[in-house]
Amino acid sequence: RGGVVEGGTPAGTAHLATRSRPVRMPTPRAHLAPWACLLLCAFLAALCPAGALPVRARGYHNFTYCDGVKDHLHVTDLAFKPDPVKPNSVLVVTAKGVYDVNRTATGGEVKLSVSYFGVPVTSIEFDVCSHFGVKCPILPGTAFAAEIDYKVPSIPLSGVTLDVQIDVTDDAGRDVSCIKTQAHVA
Repeated sequence: RGGVVEGGTPAGTAHLATRSRPVRMPTPRAHLAPWACLLLCAFLAALCPAGALPVRARGYHNFTYCDGVKDHLHVTDLAFKPDPVKPNSVLVVTAKGVYDVNRTATGGEVKLSVSYFGVPVTSIEFDVCSHFGVKCPILPGTAFAAEIDYKVPSIPLSGVTLDVQIDVTDDAGRDVSCIKTQAHVA
């Protein structure tokens, strides 16, 4: 402070020339007070559409809900084991949440789609009642803990991040949920 930079303007100020005389304006600062940061975060969160902010619960995988699909599963935990995913090994995917739909589900399907920079790598479909360890029928308000084991094939990708989309439909083909996440490959 108090020093002079090139052009004769004191350090810490910006120079704005007018016809009559130079006006000294404070240089913008990148520092925000903690309360201003919280206010800015709340404002940005309010601008984002529902499901656009990542969800993370208890150290599990970050995920977002897909645009245009109303979520009825209310997933609180999503985990991959091992993480990162290892080719030629069994991947265990677990999800926990509460089914809230005003109807009973007697079945359904989970479609897991994997892509790399938008290019489809694989797509796998699972039956909710027979492959996920979920007892059917699923009544409204029922908490669930679903788990699927999947043998990851040998893939020529390592050290990359794959995009994963999980689409869930009920036995009538209606959307129940859609989740986007990423899987890191060892």
